Amino acid sequence: MTALPAPAPGDRIDGVVDHLVYVTYDHHTVLRLTVADDTPDPQTITAVGKALFGTQPGESLHLTGTWTRHPRYGRQFKAAIC
Repeated sequence: MTALPAPAPGDRIDGVVDHLVYVTYDHHTVLRLTVADDTPDPQTITAVGKALFGTQPGESLHLTGTWTRHPRYGRQFKAAIC
Protein backbone atom coordinates (compact mmCIF):
# COMPACT_ATOMS: atom_id res chain seq x y z
CA MET A 1 0.00 0.00 0.00
CA THR A 2 1.42 3.38 -1.02
CA ALA A 3 1.06 6.22 1.47
CA LEU A 4 -0.65 9.35 0.26
CA PRO A 5 1.37 12.55 0.41
CA ALA A 6 0.15 14.99 3.03
CA PRO A 7 -1.67 17.70 1.06
CA ALA A 8 -1.32 21.37 1.87
CA PRO A 9 -4.44 23.28 2.99
CA GLY A 10 -6.90 23.50 0.14
CA ASP A 11 -5.60 20.46 -1.72
CA ARG A 12 -8.00 18.07 -3.42
CA ILE A 13 -8.61 14.38 -2.95
CA ASP A 14 -10.72 12.44 -5.42
CA GLY A 15 -12.31 9.15 -4.52
CA VAL A 16 -15.39 6.97 -4.12
CA VAL A 17 -17.35 6.62 -0.88
CA ASP A 18 -16.75 3.12 0.47
CA HIS A 19 -19.08 3.38 3.47
CA LEU A 20 -20.48 5.83 6.03
CA VAL A 21 -19.01 5.44 9.52
CA TYR A 22 -21.00 8.02 11.47
CA VAL A 23 -23.58 10.76 10.80
CA THR A 24 -24.90 13.10 13.52
CA TYR A 25 -28.10 15.09 13.75
CA ASP A 26 -26.13 18.32 13.13
CA HIS A 27 -24.84 16.93 9.80
CA HIS A 28 -21.30 16.01 10.89
CA THR A 29 -20.30 13.02 8.74
CA VAL A 30 -17.45 10.51 8.97
CA LEU A 31 -16.89 8.21 6.00
CA ARG A 32 -14.33 5.94 4.39
CA LEU A 33 -13.19 7.02 0.94
CA THR A 34 -11.29 4.87 -1.57
CA VAL A 35 -8.82 7.27 -3.15
CA ALA A 36 -8.64 7.40 -6.94
CA ASP A 37 -4.95 7.13 -7.74
CA ASP A 38 -2.78 5.30 -10.23
CA THR A 39 -1.57 2.54 -7.90
CA PRO A 40 -2.78 -1.06 -8.31
CA ASP A 41 -3.59 -1.23 -4.57
CA PRO A 42 -6.09 1.60 -3.84
CA GLN A 43 -5.91 3.31 -0.45
CA THR A 44 -8.89 3.99 1.79
CA ILE A 45 -8.85 7.09 4.01
CA THR A 46 -11.18 8.59 6.60
CA ALA A 47 -12.85 11.87 5.61
CA VAL A 48 -14.82 14.04 8.04
CA GLY A 49 -16.91 17.20 7.94
CA LYS A 50 -20.31 18.79 7.51
CA ALA A 51 -19.60 19.23 3.79
CA LEU A 52 -19.99 15.45 3.42
CA PHE A 53 -23.57 15.29 4.71
CA GLY A 54 -25.90 13.48 2.32
CA THR A 55 -23.25 11.50 0.49
CA GLN A 56 -23.95 7.83 -0.22
CA PRO A 57 -21.77 4.73 -0.71
CA GLY A 58 -20.58 4.45 -4.31
CA GLU A 59 -20.70 8.21 -4.88
CA SER A 60 -17.64 9.89 -6.44
CA LEU A 61 -16.34 12.88 -4.47
CA HIS A 62 -13.88 15.68 -5.15
CA LEU A 63 -12.87 16.98 -1.71
CA THR A 64 -10.94 20.09 -0.74
CA GLY A 65 -9.64 20.40 2.80
CA THR A 66 -6.79 19.67 5.21
CA TRP A 67 -5.33 16.72 7.11
CA THR A 68 -6.00 16.52 10.85
CA ARG A 69 -5.06 14.01 13.53
CA HIS A 70 -7.82 12.86 15.88
CA PRO A 71 -6.41 11.78 19.28
CA ARG A 72 -8.31 8.48 19.21
CA TYR A 73 -8.94 7.73 15.50
CA GLY A 74 -5.74 9.03 13.89
CA ARG A 75 -5.20 10.75 10.57
CA GLN A 76 -8.33 12.14 8.85
CA PHE A 77 -9.02 14.42 5.92
CA LYS A 78 -11.23 17.31 7.05
CA ALA A 79 -13.32 18.27 4.03
CA ALA A 80 -14.21 21.94 3.75
CA ILE A 81 -15.71 21.69 0.25
CA CYS A 82 -17.32 18.67 -1.39
